[in-house]
Amino acid sequence: MNTKLFTVGLILLLLFGASISLSTSISNSFSVHQTVWGYVEYSDGSWVPNDVIVTITDLDNSESTTVSTQSSGSGHTGVYMLDVYDIDGENGHTIRINISYGGCTGNNSVVVNTSQGPSIICNVTIYGNLPPAISGQPSGPTNGLIETSYTYNASTTDPNNDNIYYWFNWDDGNDSGWIGPYASGTIATASHTWSSPGIYQVKVKAKDVYGAELGALWSDPLNVTISSPNNPPNTPSNPDPYDGEIDVDVDHDLSWDGGDPDLGDTVTYDVYFEADDPTPDVMASNNQSSTTYDPGTMDGHTQYYWKIVAWDNYGACTEGPVWDFITENNPPNTPSNPNPEDGATDVDTNADLSWICSDPDGDDLTYDIYFEANDPTPDELVSEGQTETTYDPGTLDYNTHYYWKIIAWDGYGASTTGSVWDFATGSEPNDPPYSPDDPNPEDEATGVDIDADLGWICSDPDGDDLTYDIYFEANDPTPDELVSEGQTETTYDPGTLDYETIYYWQIIAKDSHSATTKGPVWYFTTGEKLEPDLDCSGTLGWTNVPPGKTVTGSFTVENIGDPESLLDWEIESYPEWGAWTFDPENGEDLTPEDDSITVNVEVIAPNKQNQQFNGEVKIVNSENSSDYHIIFVSLATPVNLQLTSSQSIQLYIKFSKSTHQSMQVLFGNLESTGCTTVSI
Repeated sequence: MNTKLFTVGLILLLLFGASISLSTSISNSFSVHQTVWGYVEYSDGSWVPNDVIVTITDLDNSESTTVSTQSSGSGHTGVYMLDVYDIDGENGHTIRINISYGGCTGNNSVVVNTSQGPSIICNVTIYGNLPPAISGQPSGPTNGLIETSYTYNASTTDPNNDNIYYWFNWDDGNDSGWIGPYASGTIATASHTWSSPGIYQVKVKAKDVYGAELGALWSDPLNVTISSPNNPPNTPSNPDPYDGEIDVDVDHDLSWDGGDPDLGDTVTYDVYFEADDPTPDVMASNNQSSTTYDPGTMDGHTQYYWKIVAWDNYGACTEGPVWDFITENNPPNTPSNPNPEDGATDVDTNADLSWICSDPDGDDLTYDIYFEANDPTPDELVSEGQTETTYDPGTLDYNTHYYWKIIAWDGYGASTTGSVWDFATGSEPNDPPYSPDDPNPEDEATGVDIDADLGWICSDPDGDDLTYDIYFEANDPTPDELVSEGQTETTYDPGTLDYETIYYWQIIAKDSHSATTKGPVWYFTTGEKLEPDLDCSGTLGWTNVPPGKTVTGSFTVENIGDPESLLDWEIESYPEWGAWTFDPENGEDLTPEDDSITVNVEVIAPNKQNQQFNGEVKIVNSENSSDYHIIFVSLATPVNLQLTSSQSIQLYIKFSKSTHQSMQVLFGNLESTGCTTVSI
């Protein structure tokens, strides 16, 4: 047995083994059914097609039967299979396999041997004639019309150079039958007429003159589209909106049914659309493929006419009927642009209301006005069905919040309610403040103290709170120097003024409504500079004072003024640290001839260690505040301080206004301390 064929057969045994049915309880001359099967191929190794007749004969009893080759589980063709029970085969019988196909023959024999198992392999090789190759795809027209004949060609070659027959399958239930023979490699021709439109797959197979063919192995198909003779498109129908429809939404799209009776035709549409014209000739859309059209937002309460002209891809057209519909009425546009503006404040109490409004369809409009004070949902109808876009509410209340809205109506009963608008009226008219009056210093006063404060009186006719801007300037009859703004007090401290100087000042009063009144310009002249009468001498300084200990000191007071002068003096201030006692604290009618007055001072040191306390005692002339004297004070509780010879204590000295003053300067270093008096 051929090794190649045996190998293939063994593989097929594995493939077919699962499908072999065995039985041990069958009434027969041997106990096991045995299958004989094999693979049939041409002598060149090519596969034999399906449905080749295989004759199987039991040579011991002349019983025979036929089977056909078939595809194996792996997709290979040319396999046959038979249970030898069908020809009364028994163990030891000789089974002959015989094939005569396409002018060629092949055979093989096998002995039934049940001891070897249930299957016997018997492959067969056909020697002699070989079949033609599979034809290439047929050629010919791929589009056509029914009832028209079209010609198609095919060709293939035969390995033995035998003449070839061809069979065309037209895919409509008809075929050409075997035509030919044609010499190997030449073109075979066949014609066919289709009676129905459709897409058909034309294919061809071949066999040689000896009947050898590759079974049902067809060529690749050629797709052929067959159509009917062209008919014009269908008449456009089923319009939406339907013909004569009313109250159509102004944003409604147009649609219709179209199509073409010829399979495969494409259809496009021209849309004619026009308002108030029963013979619409305005093309709104050209050559569109969709059966819908968006005309945009249409006018309300308007009659529209339209028609569709359908065209197929062969230039045939069908014009549809003229349809019409009437759009619904559009409500008025929303009222807008209120006057007074929405949210306005301080509105005049005699203001009129106004607004603007229109209708998308151009309809005439009327208005209902709702107007109410202090109600955000006004429901008081104050005017109904008016045509004007203004309304006079009469004289309004001051400082009141008003709400209003407009409902617009067209002549077809459609309405649109506007937003609720609001405004507030202003307060009652405000009177400005009275003019500032009663100046202090008096207008044109002379000899004014340089420490004088300014004062005035002012009020408001409405009782409003007032604020003041103060303009103050020396030697300028039109003072424009703003020295205080928005103050509520009716006094102003300009600080220490210059002697013998003219000062001009003006008050502007403002009420809580920003109304202002400008007062007159006032002026005064300060007095002459006085020579000092007061003089003091002495020092107050203590070191290494234990906390809480009482220390004492003194200074003198004397009158250094004119011989006729009388000095009244007093201690105006002293340091806040420690407990201070002065004896005496003041004096009166001290003359230059009188001896100086000694003031004894007693101080209880603060209860704090390692501290340095500084300050001053101020003695003033009771009749002239600019005549004063300062005595500087220092007190130190024990300090853990190591000084080198290069270190020193620096004191800051404030001089009195007196022209004749003296003071002591305390200095120190590591080796000594001392005090010196410096005269100024």
